[in-house]
Amino acid sequence: RLTDSDITLLKKMYCDQTGNNLVTSPSWGQGNYPDNLNKVYPIKVEAGSVIEILFTDFMLEAHESCSYDWVRVMDGDGTELLAKVSNIT
Repeated sequence: RLTDSDITLLKKMYCDQTGNNLVTSPSWGQGNYPDNLNKVYPIKVEAGSVIEILFTDFMLEAHESCSYDWVRVMDGDGTELLAKVSNIT
């Protein structure tokens, strides 16, 4: 379990001063998030820019049809860049 100091240090290492480049689940580190939560995290960059998305810590409730926990990455035009995933190893 990360301490508040650990989180602060990681934000300084990997995020801008507002923490905008770090995405975490609601209530991360404090227990479960609410059932049926659908959260969207838009990332905005200049046209023609390339971004890298690095998943560092995942704990999903695996389900054959991704009915419970899942992640999907979509481009702004609706193109699916990473199909719905519910089991990341």
